[in-house]
Amino acid sequence: MIQFFRTICSLVEAATGNSSPQLSWYHRILRGTGNANVDPGDCAACPTDAGKTWKNETATKDDTTSAWGRREAEAEQQQLQLQSASNSRTCLDPSKWKLRRHKDCLERAPALCSRSVWECPGKGYWFTFPEVSEQELATLYKTAYHAQAKLSIDDGRVVSQSKFIRDALVGEERRDPRTKLRNVMELGCAEGWLLARLVKDMQRKDEKPTNNEDGAASKRSLADAGIASIQCFEATPGFPEKAQENIGAQLVRTREGEDGSSVAAAEQNDREKVHIYPSLYDAGKIADGSIDLFLSSHVLEHLGNLPRFLRSELYPKMRHGGLVFSEVPNHDRQYILKTFGGQFHLTFPTPEGIENLFRDAGFEPVKSWVGDGWVGDGWVGDGGLHIRTIHRKPDLDASKK
Repeated sequence: MIQFFRTICSLVEAATGNSSPQLSWYHRILRGTGNANVDPGDCAACPTDAGKTWKNETATKDDTTSAWGRREAEAEQQQLQLQSASNSRTCLDPSKWKLRRHKDCLERAPALCSRSVWECPGKGYWFTFPEVSEQELATLYKTAYHAQAKLSIDDGRVVSQSKFIRDALVGEERRDPRTKLRNVMELGCAEGWLLARLVKDMQRKDEKPTNNEDGAASKRSLADAGIASIQCFEATPGFPEKAQENIGAQLVRTREGEDGSSVAAAEQNDREKVHIYPSLYDAGKIADGSIDLFLSSHVLEHLGNLPRFLRSELYPKMRHGGLVFSEVPNHDRQYILKTFGGQFHLTFPTPEGIENLFRDAGFEPVKSWVGDGWVGDGWVGDGGLHIRTIHRKPDLDASKK
């Protein structure tokens, strides 16, 4: 039937010089708004990153003797296999792998009206097709996003996320005492509560800070904590200013001197280290190999091509040994068919799926947990609503560090 309508539209448009707006509209619906050669009604293909190559940062093609050289050779071979697979992609059978139309079809933001949710066979996640462009995403968040969670610096989710991250950092320091936390970046920091909590906790001299003579909690500056830069990309209008304010409120030093001048100077220096970009992620603003800790809380599910983001936009920016924290909703087929919560979710992983996505991008697992909720500092429940993980970009060979 679809082929019949496509043929009729093509014949009439050819005869009329494409003078019928109605026929053109039908043709656009049939072909979708993505790749003109892939009909969303007939087939889709799992997201890939064709044509991208991994950057060989230290080893040459002939350097296969060191651990790092072998790892690079294996990575290059894996990437060639990925490219080969992506260049000969098999279209998915819609009767098996196309689940439903995307639910977020809005009159003022119609980008998702022509999209459907498909399953990537054997990978443990579902994806939105045709892929949503960055321009469409920017419009969606500028005009229609209203599902941001109401959090605070003491919210149970925020507190437990900070502890989860800090526990992993302690483990990394034990694994390699040379581990340094210099540059921290978050994607989609909203009002900045996770970064604010992390800054607050990491500036403490110990888990139970003592009070100094004037009664203020004893703290360290960002420099004392080893942090040189905090960055975030947040596209929702109004949130970047709130994030800057909320993170800045935690930049407090122990008072030094009667006039407080050294305190003011230290606070100003710390504030200059915080950069909130009012936009979607822009890899051009981040130097390669510079991020020591990357954060994303309920953000990765909003990306249209998560494999490409992890492999080509995040992996090159991470320092070797750098950590990636993420938390996303848990999904299964019935959830997508019946519940389908959240707003503008585009990628829908299971716990297995999130591991596959990170592994295929070159990361290795550090820790993970799946749970249903938060109580104070603790994580409650072993299955259900949320997937929390930390992954690492593999180390360089010790002799090259």
